[in-house]
Amino acid sequence: MQLPKSNLADIARWSWHGACGVGSAELLAEKLGVEADCYAVEAACASSMAAFHNAIRALQSGRYDVVITGGIECATLERDLVLCGAQMMLSATRIRPFALHADGFTPGDGGGLFIFSKEPMLNEPMCQVMAISGSCDSRSMTAPDPEGQALAMQKTITQRNDITPDAIQYIETHGTGTDLGDKAEAISIAQHYHRTEQEPLVLGSAKYNFGHCFAGAASISLAKVWAAFASKQLPPTPILGELNTGLALEAIPATVLQQSERWPIHTTTQSRHAAINAFGTGGINYHLILTYREHS
Repeated sequence: MQLPKSNLADIARWSWHGACGVGSAELLAEKLGVEADCYAVEAACASSMAAFHNAIRALQSGRYDVVITGGIECATLERDLVLCGAQMMLSATRIRPFALHADGFTPGDGGGLFIFSKEPMLNEPMCQVMAISGSCDSRSMTAPDPEGQALAMQKTITQRNDITPDAIQYIETHGTGTDLGDKAEAISIAQHYHRTEQEPLVLGSAKYNFGHCFAGAASISLAKVWAAFASKQLPPTPILGELNTGLALEAIPATVLQQSERWPIHTTTQSRHAAINAFGTGGINYHLILTYREHS
């Protein structure tokens, strides 16, 4: 039985429906002139990655052939500052991921949209999603749980046997610049990315460049990794002071670059490999593994 469409008001950017998540998706589809299923997801600071996860699962199941997905954080409001300030999350100066005496994050706004497809759409180098998964574990609404984060990494890594953890050369971390958050993430990374003879794992955080863009954070991270792939350069995350020795990065070993370096091709796979972390309030944890392979 075919049901009639509901009689909704016209979508516009100044209307409530146009400004909410699903309305924004519908407005985008309308402006692009495409007929599409439009929906929004909410996963706090991991919202963009939750959208990626839904899109990739939909492609894998054959539900769609192409998906436009991503996340955007609109301009920071007084409400955001009050909420984060009450939770003692904000830096007194500016966000400094991995730095000694890092005291919180700086809010930002921004994001991005991406096209995911089952098959390559262009005859040029493309970024390929190798695996994605998540978990939902936390110690409280605001305290990160290293075990929950490590579980998301484990579930992602075990999806593939052709990309081992020691093949990952760069991890774009959640990297909020809070002492508790940075330490928890370093602990979780060490559980699955410990290496013995390979070059140190490079860690970075786009929040150094853009602040914490909340719902748009993972979109910013994906755009950064894609740009790094395309430029063949490992991106830096300047410390602005001393490295936080409490992160115990030497046990992985991992390093935080202070200036960009050439991104070498992995000798075994003949490709470049990266991973992205996205963690949300309440323990919504995601991990994504990407590969960039150039055409011969």
